[in-house]
Amino acid sequence: PVSKNVDKAAKSITHNCPDNMTVVANKGVALMMKGRYEEAIEYYDRAFAADPRDASVIFNKAVALANLGRREESCRHLGRVVAIGPGGIVDMVDRALKQMDASEEERKSVMSGGLERGRKRNGRKRRGRRA
Repeated sequence: PVSKNVDKAAKSITHNCPDNMTVVANKGVALMMKGRYEEAIEYYDRAFAADPRDASVIFNKAVALANLGRREESCRHLGRVVAIGPGGIVDMVDRALKQMDASEEERKSVMSGGLERGRKRNGRKRRGRRA
């Protein structure tokens, strides 16, 4: 079956390229697609350690956390994604929050907190609120 071949290929690539964080992050995606969220998080953590500004890794970890019912942690990670930007990422986060059936309060907290952290990191003063 295709699934077994994909597993073998992924295992081989991950074994042969343990320092390639794209490969490591993609292994996390493959595990998440199989519903193996805890294992996926381990791979996302490795990739995050190498590049803590990789919004896609943080986003994928947030999705895995949400699938495990760890909403608070997921929202915290989604806020980090918003802080990193760019704009297309904000739309992705908003869609993820909707899929999680996040309350309006959770959504505002993630979006405003993430945007505020991003402004501080980039040395910009807060001008207005996006919601």
